[in-house]
Amino acid sequence: MLITLADLTVEITDPSKTVADYVKEYLADDSFAGDAAFSVAGNDILELHRAIAEKIPLFDRLVCHGAVIEAEGQGIMFTAPSGTGKTTHVKLWQKYCEGPVRVINGDKPVLRLNRGADGKDRVTAFGTPWMGKERMGENTSVRLDALVLLERGKENRIRKADPAESLERLMQQIYIPADRSAADETYALTEMILRSVPFYILECTPDERSAEEARRGIFGN
Repeated sequence: MLITLADLTVEITDPSKTVADYVKEYLADDSFAGDAAFSVAGNDILELHRAIAEKIPLFDRLVCHGAVIEAEGQGIMFTAPSGTGKTTHVKLWQKYCEGPVRVINGDKPVLRLNRGADGKDRVTAFGTPWMGKERMGENTSVRLDALVLLERGKENRIRKADPAESLERLMQQIYIPADRSAADETYALTEMILRSVPFYILECTPDERSAEEARRGIFGN
């Protein structure tokens, strides 16, 4: 079985029926067999995720724990430790923000670093089959324009973070491979991502004012 994930063709060997059903929206045509970047076993959904996360940093990609949306033509990723309220915050954007809010991935997107024709590094966030228990997301991608770390607070306040603070906090939400070479690539990619995408810290409450504050801080209006 072949899937296309973050513009990579991946071969899944001996997939279980559960795995085959789980990744069906990402199936690739068999004609891509010779283009597979790597092969992984397909017995278990979580093991499949780990196997892919271990390998993709060698292809300028990494897995991050977060939720990615597209709003007002911009891609935004909200990241935070589990249980902080990423899904709640995304739903607040969907309910209260002007215009449609599209969820790219609700739990484990893949981020890809690539260089544009102008020589500037850009980051693209891709949907994956691993969308969280709410199953929020789709097989698509968006250019990432902002990274937002959510923190629970008594009031809603957003600020830009300095590079050192950003790196320390974001690394806590990045999958770090066991393989040394892949881990080194992950650290390097994370640093380059933070040089390419503005990073914000949002102290927030679980009401619509948090979405309004985030939108104001990111969009400036």
